Amino acid sequence: MLRIKDVMAQPVISVAPNSLIEDALDLMLTNSISGLPVVDENKRLVGLISEFDILMLLDEDPDEFRLIEPVVNLMTAEVDTIDEEQPLQTAAKLFWEGSLRRLPVLRKGELVGMVSRRDVVRVIRQERLRMALRRCEF
Repeated sequence: MLRIKDVMAQPVISVAPNSLIEDALDLMLTNSISGLPVVDENKRLVGLISEFDILMLLDEDPDEFRLIEPVVNLMTAEVDTIDEEQPLQTAAKLFWEGSLRRLPVLRKGELVGMVSRRDVVRVIRQERLRMALRRCEF
């Protein structure tokens, strides 16, 4: 049985709560990711900043976008997480039920990875291909 730790992305690209929103946005765009965990100095998850959060800035006057404010002012503090030992099916169920895009992965409360819907879909495809190849063996 595959576990979260078998498919999670690591190392994790993250930001500190006092990082500027502008810097978080640059990291997301440079690394082609849609969200970043926000971690304290002990690698404890304190929130998540995503493209969705940044889209909320469009409600403001473009001349006053708050890009030079700290991430903590815009991040989502209540974040669903998953333990690295959980089966992959648990993540799939959380993605499906909660319309989530990503889950921070924890080990004893410390952030150790990220798992996304795409990671789970990739595994499904790989497993289907593996099963098809097995059927074709003589």
